Amino acid sequence: MGLFLSGGDPAKLNAHEIVGSAVAATGIFVVVASIVAWRVARWRVKAVGWCVLLMIAEIVQLSLGYDRHLGIHVPLGVLLAIGASFLDLWVYKPHGPTSKRSENTQFVRNVRGVVGLS
Repeated sequence: MGLFLSGGDPAKLNAHEIVGSAVAATGIFVVVASIVAWRVARWRVKAVGWCVLLMIAEIVQLSLGYDRHLGIHVPLGVLLAIGASFLDLWVYKPHGPTSKRSENTQFVRNVRGVVGLS
């Protein structure tokens, strides 16, 4: 672990860089998907805001990693993993007095219709 953090293992750092870039690219996809879910399935607009915040944090994380600010990069990576997990749980949790399950099911049907999986 110490060799990795000190930059002494270029192969592992290269793999870490590829994964980090993929996470940042996925963040963009998540923001777009949250906007679609908000507009089509009437998900809460807060979900879009949290996804944008998560994407910004991922970009900051990527920048800190390239600049080798490990004192912030490592804890922020842990917080991002925890935050993404809580965001996933929050988005799919029923909100309000009635369950949004039927609306989410309708969203899945709409997406399947667009993709041609009906």
